[in-house]
Order: sequence, then structure tokens, then C-alpha cells
Amino acid sequence: MTDHLKAQAIRVARLFAVAFVAQLVTTGTANLGWKTLAALGIGAAEAVVRQVWPTTSATPFTPAKPAASPPTGG
Repeated sequence: MTDHLKAQAIRVARLFAVAFVAQLVTTGTANLGWKTLAALGIGAAEAVVRQVWPTTSATPFTPAKPAASPPTGG
């Protein structure tokens, strides 16, 4: 595994862990079960996917070029 792939794998794992812990802090630990942990894991995985492959709306908007005006006689 190259250094770049190692760095990317660490980045993905860190993003997953941060998203998972943030959701866990928000939901609390009073009623933890496998379903809750699975839901948190899926949410954290979605956060990672959106960081790795952003949605098309996240890209900057480039307006269409205006049509050229018709030539004038003269």
C-alpha cells in the first residue's frame, strides 16, 4: 500500500469516527442497542461518502454563457 493510500484510509477512518462519535454524543448512551449503533454507523458512513464523493449541488454553479446577439446590418 502506498503512502497516499495509507493517508486516504486514515482520513476515511477519522471521518467515520468523528461522525460516529458526534452522533453518539447527540443521541446519548441511555438506550444503546445494535439497531442504534447500526443507524449511527450508517449515518457516519454516509458522512464519509459525502466527503469523498460530494453531490453535484456542492460544486460551484457556473452560469450558462449568454447567446450572442444577432448581427446588425450595416
